[in-house]
Amino acid sequence: MARIKKGSVVVAVGTKKGGFLFHSLDRRKWSVEGPVMTGMTVYH
Repeated sequence: MARIKKGSVVVAVGTKKGGFLFHSLDRRKWSVEGPVMTGMTVYH
């Protein structure tokens, strides 16, 4: 998993396929990390 830079906006998304982290410095281009907890439903 890549390191998320300080000052980034981070959005956590939970799905039936696991959790995902979307991050961006300027909110124009987003990168995604995950899935984390693969195979587990993530509720938030």
